[in-house]
Amino acid sequence: MRLIAKIGLDRFSAHDVLNLLPEPGRLSVLGQGGCVTDTVELGHLDTRYEHLRLKDQGREYAIQSSILEQGILEPLCVIALSDAERVLLDGYKRYRCAVRLRLSSIPVMTWEDDVAVGILKLLRFSSGNRLSAVEEAGLINELYEVHQLSMVEIARRLERSVSWVSLRLGLLQDMGDDVRERIFSGEFPVRSYMYSLRHFTRVKSGIPKEAVSAFVGCVAGHGLSGRDIDRLAQAYFKGDAVMKSQIEKGQLDWTLRQLREGDARQEKQCDNLSELESRVLSQLDAVCACSVKLSYGLKDTRLASNDFFAYGSEVARKVLKDWDGFHRTLREFYDSARAKRDGHIAASVGKA
Repeated sequence: MRLIAKIGLDRFSAHDVLNLLPEPGRLSVLGQGGCVTDTVELGHLDTRYEHLRLKDQGREYAIQSSILEQGILEPLCVIALSDAERVLLDGYKRYRCAVRLRLSSIPVMTWEDDVAVGILKLLRFSSGNRLSAVEEAGLINELYEVHQLSMVEIARRLERSVSWVSLRLGLLQDMGDDVRERIFSGEFPVRSYMYSLRHFTRVKSGIPKEAVSAFVGCVAGHGLSGRDIDRLAQAYFKGDAVMKSQIEKGQLDWTLRQLREGDARQEKQCDNLSELESRVLSQLDAVCACSVKLSYGLKDTRLASNDFFAYGSEVARKVLKDWDGFHRTLREFYDSARAKRDGHIAASVGKA
C-alpha cells in the first residue's frame, strides 16, 4: 500500500478504498464516553471552520497513506445541528484526504448539538496538544465575535485566565488578514511567525503591519526552512536597502547566499580572536538569544505553580538589582566598539 500511495492516488477508484473504513465494532469502541459515532456522506458535512485550521501538506500525505493502509482509525468530530446538518469541527486533514481518495462516506463522532459548546470542548481537550496557538486564537475569536461570549465567560468555561484569552485574540489582530490567510493555508509556517516575525508586529518595533504582510508575501510558498526565513526577516527589517530590495524582487536564493557568505566571513574573523574574546562574544550571543526567548516565555500563561513564582521572583530580583549597571556597561561597550570598528574601516580606505 505504501507503493500505491507513492505512485499516485488518482489511478485508483473509490471502490479500491471504500472497504478501508473502520469496522462498526471499532467505531463503537471509539464512541465510548457519551459521544455518538456514525458514518455520514462527505457531501453532508458543513466545513465552515476549515479556514480556522492549519493545512500541512506533509502531514496530510502521511495521513493519506495511513488511510490507504488501515482506513480511518479515528472518527472526525462533528456538531449535529440537525439530522441533516453536521458541522465538521475537528478532523479537517482527514476530511481533505477522504475527498482526494474519493470516499463517499466517513466515520464521525457527534460531540454536541450546540456549536459554541463544541468549540469550547475542542479547546479544552486539545489545547497544547492538537491545536496550535493560532488555531486556538481563531476558535476563540469565533466564540467572541460570532457567538458573543465575553472574554471573562470564555476564560471561565475553559478554566483559563482572562489574559490567556486576551493574548490569543490579540494574536489574530496583530498578524492581519493577509498574513493570517498565508499561515492557515500552510504557505507560511506558523512557527516562523511566532518566533521570527511576531515581535516585528508590536507597536514598539516601529515597523508597520503592512511591512510584515509584504515580507510574508515575498517569502511564503517557497518551502523555506524556519532558519532561512529568520535570516531573511533580519535582513528585510534590519538590514540594508539592497537586501530588502532583492527580497522584494524575489531574489531569495541570492539573498540567502549573500547572508551565508557574510556569516562565513564573520566566523573566519572569529578564528583570529583570543580565547578571552571568543568567550565574551559567546556570552554576548547567549544574552541576545535568551533575552528574546525570555521576553515571550515570561508571558506564557502556563506558568502557574507557586514554586515557580517563589523561585522566579527571587531570580528576577537579582537580575533587576544588577540590570542598571549591566545596561550601562553594555551601552559603553557598544559605543566604544562601534567607534573602533569605524576607525579601522576609515584606516583601510585611506591605505587603499
